[in-house]
Amino acid sequence: MDRDGRSTAVALVMGVAGAALLLAALAVFSSSSGYGYDLAAYLTAAARVAAGGTPYQPQTLSGPFNPGPAGLYLYPPPLAVLLAAVSGVTSSIVQAGWWILRVGLLAAGCAALPVPRWVRGGVLLVLAVSYPTLSDLN
Repeated sequence: MDRDGRSTAVALVMGVAGAALLLAALAVFSSSSGYGYDLAAYLTAAARVAAGGTPYQPQTLSGPFNPGPAGLYLYPPPLAVLLAAVSGVTSSIVQAGWWILRVGLLAAGCAALPVPRWVRGGVLLVLAVSYPTLSDLN
């Protein structure tokens, strides 16, 4: 195997290992209190939009920014409008899909890095075991 082939193989092994670790974390985090915390606010806002209302709760619109209770939607309306399409789907399915989408976007970001292939795979592997990444996904 030539050098380029080895580099590709190493990148593939590291990238697949990183993606597998991140997907395995789904099983661990799915029972934690942080799993789906932000997504719940997105989905309740989407349900309000699907019902013909505003994504924002009255306490959001009544004054200046105040980080409040769980479920408070503080984001631009387009996200709620996009998620209105899945507002009737079971939340566990949407949460798993949201997780997989975020992991896929992370992998795509690593794949787009302008560095050698083995570095891309290594970055994904390191991200898969780093606290900031795992904390964010939870």
